[in-house]
Amino acid sequence: MLIMTSGVLARINVLLALAGLYIASMLSLSHLLGIELPCGIGTGCDLVTQDPRSQLLGIPFAYYGLAGFAPSFRPRLLHNAGYALSLAGLLVSIGLTMFSIRSIHALCTWCIASAVTMSVLFVTHSLGSLRDPTEAKSPSVFDGFWVVFAGCAVLAALSMGVTDLHTAEAKSTYVDRATLNQLSDHDLLPDGVHVTGPKAARATVVMFGDLTCPVCREAYGDITELMQRRHDFRLAFRQLPLSFHPLARPAALISEMVGEEGRFWDFVSACYNTYPGSVDDLVAIAAKLGLDGATVRSRLNDPKDSAAAILARDAAIEQKLGLHSTPSVFILIDGYYPEPIAYRGIEEMLDHNRAVRRSNG
Repeated sequence: MLIMTSGVLARINVLLALAGLYIASMLSLSHLLGIELPCGIGTGCDLVTQDPRSQLLGIPFAYYGLAGFAPSFRPRLLHNAGYALSLAGLLVSIGLTMFSIRSIHALCTWCIASAVTMSVLFVTHSLGSLRDPTEAKSPSVFDGFWVVFAGCAVLAALSMGVTDLHTAEAKSTYVDRATLNQLSDHDLLPDGVHVTGPKAARATVVMFGDLTCPVCREAYGDITELMQRRHDFRLAFRQLPLSFHPLARPAALISEMVGEEGRFWDFVSACYNTYPGSVDDLVAIAAKLGLDGATVRSRLNDPKDSAAAILARDAAIEQKLGLHSTPSVFILIDGYYPEPIAYRGIEEMLDHNRAVRRSNG
């Protein structure tokens, strides 16, 4: 005599499938939109899910998860498929977990949740295969109600998930991930880019910023404060003046003019600390740093000026990556792909990399 009826097992399967589809949908949306998961960058989720090796035949494993959980919604019609897929999903989940620990040196909490859900689902499918064939079936009308309920629950869960992803996106950099993985460090950090910090550092933070952006001001302050506390990374600044900030482009152009005299970082700090409200204020800052005001004004109107050429160079890579907001921050670490990162997650990422190096001896 079975402890649980087939009807009870079917309902448990649906609940587990709901949980699994929610997790797989979150992971899939993260891949599709190229944004970090709510668990936070540097904690392992992004390191695992965005690793190019977390794919099969060029398709992220998260997409396979969607297919693996779906049959559980119709256990009578697709019981054998659900059993086989849950077994395959269980084996793949175990393999991916071991791989992430040994090769990527990180754990993804969403991936672990998916593995646990798939494991329990496999157990319930196994129990279902032992059900009494003479057991009466539930009325089909109830099955219809259950499917409707499941669908509503999935939609509700996805709506919450999208909200979480948008929250995560607001704290990080939206980027065309496929293009990013094709770029070299030199593409993000070409010759002539303004860099500060120890030359021997293994990590470089690249900030695409707007010198009149309030959030960039906060990010720059946090990053430079972090640089004063630890000396294991450099900071590079690239220009991303937003079109709806009227002083953004003049500020970027003048900063490059000042940079020719070796005072770029002084100008950046002055912009973020003094809140210039006009072109005159920007020119006045440049004059204090040794430039001739009249020359600065003349160069601002020259589209062939060397400062304008630098902005065009930065705009080209920004267009490739699909960058449209500031600050857009990346971290380059020896031996790793360039990684988009929330500026408040820099220290966590650096600590993680340090721990990996120590574990590898």
